[in-house]
Amino acid sequence: MRNMILDKDIKNFCRELDVGFQVEFIKEYEKIGDSKLYGGKHCGSDAENEGSEFIAEKLKEIGLSNIQMLPCNTARYQFNSAEISVADEEKIIYPYGYVSPGTATEGLTAELMDLGKATKAECSALDLNGKIGLFAAMGTLEGASLSGQMEEAIRHGAAALVIYAAEDILNDETIRVQPPNIISDIPIVGICHGDAELLRNKVSAGNCVVTLKVDADFDPYGGTTYNVVGEIPGEISDERIVYTAHLDHYFRCLQDNMSTCSTLLGIAKAIIDSGYKPNRMITFAFHGSHETGGMDTRYPYIYGSYELTHESRKDWTGKTVANINFEYTALKMKKLQATAYIGVNRIPISYYTYSPELVGGGFEEKEQYAPQTEYYMLSWSDSISYHTAGIPTLCNDPISEQYYEGTGPYVGRDHSNFDNWDIFDTKILEDIGRFYGGMGLYIDSMPYLQLDYTEQAARIKNEVDIDLLNTLGITHEEYFNAVERLNMAAIQLNKTTESHNRDYIKALSSGLTHAEKKAFFDAAHEQNQYTLKAYKAVADGLDKINSCDFLCLATVKYMQNTELLMAAKEALVKGDAKAAFELLVQLDLAAASYYFDEEVAEHMRKQICDPEFVDRRTWAAGRELNVFTYYELMQSFAAESETGDGFEKTLALADKAIETEAGFIPQAMDDEKACIEKVTELIRKALDE
Repeated sequence: MRNMILDKDIKNFCRELDVGFQVEFIKEYEKIGDSKLYGGKHCGSDAENEGSEFIAEKLKEIGLSNIQMLPCNTARYQFNSAEISVADEEKIIYPYGYVSPGTATEGLTAELMDLGKATKAECSALDLNGKIGLFAAMGTLEGASLSGQMEEAIRHGAAALVIYAAEDILNDETIRVQPPNIISDIPIVGICHGDAELLRNKVSAGNCVVTLKVDADFDPYGGTTYNVVGEIPGEISDERIVYTAHLDHYFRCLQDNMSTCSTLLGIAKAIIDSGYKPNRMITFAFHGSHETGGMDTRYPYIYGSYELTHESRKDWTGKTVANINFEYTALKMKKLQATAYIGVNRIPISYYTYSPELVGGGFEEKEQYAPQTEYYMLSWSDSISYHTAGIPTLCNDPISEQYYEGTGPYVGRDHSNFDNWDIFDTKILEDIGRFYGGMGLYIDSMPYLQLDYTEQAARIKNEVDIDLLNTLGITHEEYFNAVERLNMAAIQLNKTTESHNRDYIKALSSGLTHAEKKAFFDAAHEQNQYTLKAYKAVADGLDKINSCDFLCLATVKYMQNTELLMAAKEALVKGDAKAAFELLVQLDLAAASYYFDEEVAEHMRKQICDPEFVDRRTWAAGRELNVFTYYELMQSFAAESETGDGFEKTLALADKAIETEAGFIPQAMDDEKACIEKVTELIRKALDE
């Protein structure tokens, strides 16, 4: 049965969505910035704080209630300006700053050294002490190797660092920056590839002396960031729906993330202007310190949203039925689709027939299903903070086309000076506002929370390789029996939830008093409590993290490492060093061990899984798995590849590593089985309600 009232509410909402208001907000918001040249609103900076105040004022103007600027401690980084001048050259280069200190007013004058990619071998070959190091950021989107490069150069005495991206850039004028995972006590700046080539040529021509001036304020622990929150009160239930985006950004970054702030404001304004009266509280949260905020951690990003969900608003857990998070909401894409955490996919599927038609000229099509392959990569967005707090989460999907096809307009613009108006699309902005605004009204209209735990059962069945378990002699019957019991309970929950919501829509079409409507939502709340507890149990018990910072099953992570080692061993036996290398560098921190000093790789390992760093892991805490540097293995491989006399030692070390990785699988399966049984029991309690 169709909810005709919801149809009308969504149409009214879409009619009131004011894209012009959103664009005008962005034009005002981009004027607020740390740097006059580049903009930017960095963690704890004056501009970030001013931006928070500006958003709070906009929420007040729109008419939201209980508007708060919730403070939390963060690093403070304010980048004002920087320049590099070369002796006997008129050209001045204007870099962008990494989160690091500035220089004295007169600057730092020193010889510039070309470090290549700043590996251990390259840094060791030079006298870098007191010099300024220039190097190319390593890997796709610079990855986690960037901090290893920084550390390696700093260990060798660099007085400052100048970094450029040579991959994943739009053009030679692109400056890209990423959050460092270290606390630097020297200035670090980024320049474009074109300027880097100029400097490299000067270095190769002979002694190259430069003066670096950086005007920046950096305090690793002395900043304050704000999470800005506003609400539209619910009339029936004390449950809530939370829309989210981050308010900080590198450069002026129209997509990442000014457009998304405008999307939240646009949805909030349209809900109020349409006269819609929510059943549940609808909350709008703008997070500070997303791009960086933590220090000396593998997880310096997603900081403000973590503090909000796990500290200042811990009470949202258990009462929030959905989080809808946004990134890049004015970016031209072919397909409009959501990315949902596993189990949440049923919401966009059920909503699809209610969702507004595309406005035309924006997306070419809208997708009913959320791509499950993207589930694991959602740790790059603020949605991870909500998920780990036990709040069902969806995010718009701006990443699939960029990641898999590599043809989208954002390729080469990430965290750069080319995230600008050239790729801003108002039709896309409107489609996303209409689609996700309507989705919020749909979720609000359904008393019973639609979470599908059959997706968790399918995830496990699809990913855990029974053939490998048999090869390794690991028993698995009880494990998969528990998975099947979960699946059967989840099927029943789906049927019950669908039946209850259908009964509500039928009763609603006949007319309900406020008290009768409240009775439906009160009854649903009792079931939703257990459904949400099951979601939290999954987030805590099944969702671990791998060395790429993506979510994973522990069993699967250890199995994948075992398979990589087994395949690498086969390649080594055949004498195929190239194939072995391509396999080995996919292991945990093996790539870091190949390129950098053991102390650098070990620091990375500690950040990921050592107890010493547990308090700095934010959303990743409690999800740690055993991660290894494989330093001896990789150094042996490098040495034996050089001599060409075979891989006897490396093969022995590979055998030992296979035994270690495979040895973790039984305990991981036991832990997952216990979690699966807990989730099954919670689902059964939900059915009893």
